Amino acid sequence: MPQHPIRLFSGNNVLYISSFEDGLVRVHVPSLTEFPEKSYPLSAGGSTIVKLSGGVRTNCNSGSEIKKGIRITAAKPISVQGLVDATPDVEGFLGLPVDALGTFYIAATYHPVINAIIQVVATTDDTNVTITLRTKGRVQYEDKWYGNGAVLSENLNYLDVFQILADQDLTGTIIRSTKPIAVFTGNDCTMVPENQLPCNHLVEQIPPVSLWGKVFVTNPTPWGDEFHVVAANQNTAVFVDSQNKGSLNEGEKYKIDASWEKSLVISTSQPSLVMQYSKTGNSPSMNVVPPVQWFTNDYTVHVSQDGQGNTFNCSVNIIIDTSLRSDLRVKDADSVIKNWIAIPGSGGFSSASIQLTSNGTYHVYHVNSLTTFSAVFYGTNRNGRLFAMPAGMKMQRQAVNNSCIQTNTVGGDNIDNDCDGVTDEELKNYVDDDQDGRVDEDLVTPVPTITTPKDYVTTLCHRSSSVSNLENATGSAHGVCRIRGGTKIGHKDSIVRNDACGRIFDRVWILRDSCDNTVTGIQRITIHNPEDPKIIFPKDIVFTCREKKYLDPKFVGQVSVSSVTNVCPRNVTITYLDRNKGDCSNSNREGRLERIWTVKDKCKGSQTRKQVIILLPKEFRRTTNYVVSFKITNEMFSAELRDMESASFKSLSRGLEIELETTFIQSKSILGELFVAATVLDFNNGSVIPRLLIKIDAQAQISQRQLVDFMNETLRSGMLGKYHVDPTSLESTDFDECQASNLNECHEYAKCTNTLGSYNCSCLKGFVGNGVLCQAPPSINYVDPAIEIGTEENVTLACHAEGLPEPTITWVTPDEQVVTAANETLETTTLDDGSKFVRGKKMLQDGSLLIYNTRDNDDGIYKCIAKNVVGTDEKSVNVTVRDDLVGVDAAITIEDEIFDQDLENKSSTRYQTLEQQVKQELTTLFQDIEGFEEVIILGFVNGSVKVEFRVVVTVKPEEKKSTVIANKVGKTLIAGVQSGQIGSFKVKKKVELRERPPPPKDVQASNVEQTEAVITWSHPELYQMYSISGYSLQIRKFRTEKWIHFTSTPGENHRITNLDPDTAYFVRLKSENEYGMGEPSVNGELKTEKGKNVAKLALAIVIPLVLTIILLIVAVSIYRRLKKKGQGTGFLNDGEQVPMNPVSPDTQNHSEAENGRFTTSTFGRDRYALVPGQAPNNAAAPIDIEASFAWREIPRDRITLGKVLGEGEFGMVVRGELTEDDGNVITCAVKKLKRTATESDLKDLLNELEIMTSVGEHPNLVNLIGACSASGPLLIVVEFAEHGNLLRHLRDHRKENYEDMNEYSLEISSAERLRIASDVSSGMKHLAAMKCAHRDLAARNILLGEGMVAKVSDFGLSRDIYTDNVYAKTTGGKLPAKWMAIESLEQGLYTSQSDVWSFGVLLWEIETGGCAPYAGIASGELLPKLKAGHRLEKPRYCTDWLYAMMLRCWNANPKARPGFGDLSDELHRILQQESEYLTPEDYREDSSYVNT
Repeated sequence: MPQHPIRLFSGNNVLYISSFEDGLVRVHVPSLTEFPEKSYPLSAGGSTIVKLSGGVRTNCNSGSEIKKGIRITAAKPISVQGLVDATPDVEGFLGLPVDALGTFYIAATYHPVINAIIQVVATTDDTNVTITLRTKGRVQYEDKWYGNGAVLSENLNYLDVFQILADQDLTGTIIRSTKPIAVFTGNDCTMVPENQLPCNHLVEQIPPVSLWGKVFVTNPTPWGDEFHVVAANQNTAVFVDSQNKGSLNEGEKYKIDASWEKSLVISTSQPSLVMQYSKTGNSPSMNVVPPVQWFTNDYTVHVSQDGQGNTFNCSVNIIIDTSLRSDLRVKDADSVIKNWIAIPGSGGFSSASIQLTSNGTYHVYHVNSLTTFSAVFYGTNRNGRLFAMPAGMKMQRQAVNNSCIQTNTVGGDNIDNDCDGVTDEELKNYVDDDQDGRVDEDLVTPVPTITTPKDYVTTLCHRSSSVSNLENATGSAHGVCRIRGGTKIGHKDSIVRNDACGRIFDRVWILRDSCDNTVTGIQRITIHNPEDPKIIFPKDIVFTCREKKYLDPKFVGQVSVSSVTNVCPRNVTITYLDRNKGDCSNSNREGRLERIWTVKDKCKGSQTRKQVIILLPKEFRRTTNYVVSFKITNEMFSAELRDMESASFKSLSRGLEIELETTFIQSKSILGELFVAATVLDFNNGSVIPRLLIKIDAQAQISQRQLVDFMNETLRSGMLGKYHVDPTSLESTDFDECQASNLNECHEYAKCTNTLGSYNCSCLKGFVGNGVLCQAPPSINYVDPAIEIGTEENVTLACHAEGLPEPTITWVTPDEQVVTAANETLETTTLDDGSKFVRGKKMLQDGSLLIYNTRDNDDGIYKCIAKNVVGTDEKSVNVTVRDDLVGVDAAITIEDEIFDQDLENKSSTRYQTLEQQVKQELTTLFQDIEGFEEVIILGFVNGSVKVEFRVVVTVKPEEKKSTVIANKVGKTLIAGVQSGQIGSFKVKKKVELRERPPPPKDVQASNVEQTEAVITWSHPELYQMYSISGYSLQIRKFRTEKWIHFTSTPGENHRITNLDPDTAYFVRLKSENEYGMGEPSVNGELKTEKGKNVAKLALAIVIPLVLTIILLIVAVSIYRRLKKKGQGTGFLNDGEQVPMNPVSPDTQNHSEAENGRFTTSTFGRDRYALVPGQAPNNAAAPIDIEASFAWREIPRDRITLGKVLGEGEFGMVVRGELTEDDGNVITCAVKKLKRTATESDLKDLLNELEIMTSVGEHPNLVNLIGACSASGPLLIVVEFAEHGNLLRHLRDHRKENYEDMNEYSLEISSAERLRIASDVSSGMKHLAAMKCAHRDLAARNILLGEGMVAKVSDFGLSRDIYTDNVYAKTTGGKLPAKWMAIESLEQGLYTSQSDVWSFGVLLWEIETGGCAPYAGIASGELLPKLKAGHRLEKPRYCTDWLYAMMLRCWNANPKARPGFGDLSDELHRILQQESEYLTPEDYREDSSYVNT
């Protein structure tokens, strides 16, 4: 509705959206920019409340407004009630769904106090709306006035609103449109009856004429009502309580005045609209009276509260058939309905008013879902203002072109599914509720769902048994039926079959919901009652080893099941499980298959029996062997059958073998059980005549005659499987087993003698046994000779033995410990990184003994014992362990030798000859190594010939370090193979050091952050010779003992992660190769950064913005200063005189003052230009200087230069002595350029001279004494600071705790530290006053003079900032990044305020005893961290106020930093309050200058 002329945007517009289903509702309000579209959850049975501001209302003028409509959509059916709460006024309306809207409306309003209103909302684009006015008043539209009968037209798009405001009643106004529209009517302020206060706002959504009704039953409000009957057609008769009140034409109204206790029955001859206007109690209201056809079965209303928490006083007025009123229910109401009043002349209706006393959602419904009634919802706010609206309506959806098409029903869809003119008139109950001859064709509510259990089949052992524990059906109600209550599920059974074998019945499941809908489902239940079975298990059996397929139950027996009558046999489940107890095919033992049969009978349980199948071995058992032959008549002979590798031979032979195998195995005779194999030996011509070897287990004792009889019986039919044979052609001969090694069991060291059908075996000389098994005692043919070895080395003792069977090796150590393959004598120690250090003895696979990490007590006699079942042999090795020996294992490859098996046998002549030759050449190679003892050849390996050897060197025990010796051996070896020859041998240039590798070097940490850091290192020397596979990167926290292996990596750097913030760590690495892990590297150290806090994060956001603003201000300032500078005044903008000589545009010659001590020079724009023909690196060449400043010129012969005190990249400082005019000699420091200096370096030195001259003297500056500029290189003579630089002093008086780098102590008192800081601030205060930016303020550039007075030195980076207070770096020199301010790092801008930042870092250096700032952070990574708010942490011994001063110095905004004047004053004030003072005598240090 439009804005109230007084309360324009006040109050709220509230939507109450309810649904019987859970879901989402979307509310689209395009007129509110902050609320274009939002989704809200819907809770079944509840209300979703959407509050919209008063700004959603239209204005107070006639016309169209863009997108002032509201669209509410949901996937589930919803009800929408609106409440306009513009305190103190209130009014409500029922929202109509879009599918109930139409294109023809007649308006109903009341006589207005201000305006009668009609609003039209378009549901789609391109909607043309035409309004024909019916009014006694006027409408102003587009600056024109329109009266009764006038036609207004407007084209609208989606959610556009067309609004008409009139100063008189608009009832009867006709609204037509080309597309469905929503129409709202009412008044912005009216009184009912007319001219009787108070005035209230009225609104209602009007249904289209197509939905109007003919019969209405009213329910009065407590103050009485006016009812207006509006006709839709001409000659519409109106009846009130059956009395004819006349007739109406289209748009005309009939007014009825009704008292508060009177219900009326209003009927019309044609469709009409009845509006109810409550009379003034505290305020009027407007309500559409539902016709009987709109009556429905359930309503949802919501009692709300105003903005102050006051609950509205609400009621629901009911009209219902008197006979049905007892089953009316109000869900969540506080009281039962008792105040029923029968309505006379209504045809049997009763009315009641239900009080709703609490805020919340109420559900009003009738138990019978086919029973309908009307409900009008009304209430008053705390001001007594009344609202009213229909609680709901049953509206049939508008059919297209007024046509009806029969459709499948969906419960409660408001569609006339059966086209009988009535919607939703049946329950889902398989009954014809509307007596139209059809069942369940147009349902009133959603249909419940039922899930029927699966069909059930079971077996009962006794017929009298019953079925129990069956699964129940499940289901659920939906929509309104779920809200009203739950469901009831039952079932009925019907017999389908019942006989001796069992019964079948159908179980019909029935689900009924609270709306009396009924659905069913059928489950079939089958019950079997079979007879008991008779079970026979198979017997045990013995076979010759056969393929698995012939162990199938059909060959070896299976369980048989039967019953007495076989009419209703009970099904049983038969399974078996095979357990193999031995493999007969790969051993000389018999196989045993245990087959466990299980018969599962539901009634008698399970029965289990074991069938044992013995499988006699084929290959390792004695067999009786005969050859048989016969003629095959359906095959043709070919030459290929003589070739055993041909496809024809293989195919025919395999076919015959399978047929014979099948024939034997399937027979019931002893031949079938003990048949071993049938093998085709060859084929002969004559049709095809195969010769086959038949093998039968010897224990069957089958004679040749028995075999012939069996074959005759087999071939008597003339068929052998698929082959046609001539039975008369069968022949049989003996087979010589000794000629076929695979058919006799004689040992390889035995003699075979053939007999009929069999053979005999006897062992050869030197062996013992029965011929099938022949054995020989063990013999050790090689052990290592006596050996000398160093301590902490590994040594292998070889022992080779032979015998039959192969002997086992046992070693006995000097202390009588027995070492076998299964018994090691190892001592394992866990190192600090979890790795293992092993010491002791272990036997290798080849029988050698490996001694790990030898000790002195490992020397002595080691016995090698070889033993088998026949005998024993024993030999010894003498091992000597010496402290002064180091053995280094290495390997080379000889290319001109060929490896053979003799080189695997150390006792062979070939091995010993090559061993001696190689040893001689290697001895020659290594003999020059200090302490060289010998070369030991360890063995030869295939690969050309790879020589593994050991170089033994004697060293002093206290100097013993295996890595050093190994590197000597490695370097000698690699040098020896570079020519490709070692002596007479051609060798590969690649060599190996077969030792544990040395550790990597140069372990460092960089890019240290909160939880990660980058670790770098360098490969150790000769790392390729060691074949290093990787490095074990290990970390350890301070104050912990255990090293943690982080990763193994082959490279030279790795990023470690998941570190703890603000934590110190040690880092080390160990090299790894196939011989183990070497010693650890030197420890590296790092400390992670602190975690960022919220304040720092805020700074990271604010700082860039502030910097941008600062830069804009600075740019403007620079421009203005430059503009003024162009005027050439020589003075500052504030009038202060420049404390330097102004630059003259003219170039003058150098001149000397009369006293010979002071010089005044001037130069032009190119101040630092070199004299033509001279170069600055010519230290002996004199230079002429043109300058605009004055210094004391010192004759060169007065200066005596001494030792160098310090030096930088381009210059140096030397100690000097200056002889004054009076003969007094003073110590001084002299700055000069190196010979390699450039033109730029000379400019920097001249710049320093200029700055020192211009700033004058100060007790806290290193003051200028003078300069030598004539007849030689430029020399700057300054004060000598006898105690050196501050950084050295701080570090010399800091004591470290190397177990915890966070733990340290300072030997300089807090008062002394404070005094130093105060001195520096005084010096910088003077520089700032002289408009000079230092640019490199740090502890290294502070010198300590007499009395430990701190003096600012090194003006090499300083720049004049007279004119604009800013110096921008334009050259590419190195800068002290970690002392520089943000603006200096980012833009190259320097001011005294950037020096303040550096002063803060200097304070931090003083308080930490000279620690490096931002340790672990690369210079390139510093700027983003500073911009993000990262700052140095508070030093351990620093006071809170001093750290606060540091943080002020480090403010990202230069203007927010304190000036040196303020800093100096504050430090001096605090210094005076300190009680502890130190005398200069407490500190006497050697002079030292650095960073020149």
